[in-house]
Amino acid sequence: MCIRDSLNPWSAPNEEQIIVAQGAMVKDFVGIKIGDVNATAAPHSLMNTEVRGGGSGLILEVKDRTFNAGERVEVSFTSPNFKGISGFQGTMSIGNKQLAIDNIEPGSLHVSDHNFGRRWENEGLITMSWNTNRSVDLDDKDILFTLVFTAQSSGSLSEVLRVSSQKTLAESYEGKGELGNLSIRFVSQNGQEITTKSALYQNYPNPFDNRTVIGINLAEQCIGTFKVTDITGRTIKKIEKEWAKGYNEVWIDRREMKASGVLYYSFEGGSFRATRKMIIME
Repeated sequence: MCIRDSLNPWSAPNEEQIIVAQGAMVKDFVGIKIGDVNATAAPHSLMNTEVRGGGSGLILEVKDRTFNAGERVEVSFTSPNFKGISGFQGTMSIGNKQLAIDNIEPGSLHVSDHNFGRRWENEGLITMSWNTNRSVDLDDKDILFTLVFTAQSSGSLSEVLRVSSQKTLAESYEGKGELGNLSIRFVSQNGQEITTKSALYQNYPNPFDNRTVIGINLAEQCIGTFKVTDITGRTIKKIEKEWAKGYNEVWIDRREMKASGVLYYSFEGGSFRATRKMIIME
């Protein structure tokens, strides 16, 4: 296909009407993506370090509560900014087998088991994906959907649940595909936002031979440094930036590391300091 006007590629033909008549019809076609519509084109062979923060995008909101082993735990998800949303996806951590999912109940969003993947549930992860062909506006009190769990041990929702990109990239979509983040925040029963503790999570997968993701949860926005070092203390990777409050992720491509075996990664920002170990397979 030749696009005559490079400044107006949208004028290229993108549909054809077919009138169904008697007999079979065979029609050849070629599908072409015209430009990078929502800035998501990224050949994996060229991917390097990627930092994903909890900035703008869809926020899922949950009322925090504690639970004990054996309890039925109903978690209803709302959103303070579900405006113009046409879809979202991500991976939800449900703790180290602290919660076992029993049921998925639709709310304002008509979701079902088909919208939630349980392939990695034994790893404490469920994937989720919802989309529609139109923009949807919902009130901040509308229940989007409810997940029903049985608690396997004691804990609290704010300590267990989080949204990440470990299996499915955490993203939200507005309008015609504009890309945003997807995050989760917790509020008390009277609606006050709960500040969760800062934490540096174990990378996943670990060990890894291609790419790995490292989660960083921050109680407050801060200027901070993420660093990867080898066993001698030599710095292999360093990222200094302003980090968003809430959940952040760093995706690492092993080809950047030029190392194998045991490595250490750390985060320093504000009053928070933490270090963990990861392994790159030979």
